[in-house]
Amino acid sequence: MNIAVVTEGKSEKYVYKGWIPFINPSLSYVDRTGLIVSNQFSIQHSQGYPDYFDVIDGSIEDVNNHGNIDRFVIVVDSEDMTLQDKLSEMTGHIKTRKCSAQIFVVVQHFCLETWALANKLACLTNPKSHPFREFKGF
Repeated sequence: MNIAVVTEGKSEKYVYKGWIPFINPSLSYVDRTGLIVSNQFSIQHSQGYPDYFDVIDGSIEDVNNHGNIDRFVIVVDSEDMTLQDKLSEMTGHIKTRKCSAQIFVVVQHFCLETWALANKLACLTNPKSHPFREFKGF
């Protein structure tokens, strides 16, 4: 299985680069979709909203040109939208595009960084830096 992933931001790229092989150890990471051969995945990150629409469109073109991709995964934050509204927004965007791979949309509700700040195992319970303590308190 070969997977191309587009993430909303840089943080997700680092997290999913570790999570994907943890969940499916048969998959290994490569830097670009064009380098995918067998049981590999690549991750392209965007610079958030609205940049990810252009990155998604470009990645669909890469997937179609490569022809060896089974799944195309889009990872976005819901931010201040409901889960369903963000999913509708994304499916509305991709429904007019033709992709040779099966498309999956992952909506992180509200965002990955919020989840990490609230997760006691993923984040320090007593951070030392002032800005980090402020963010965690918020």
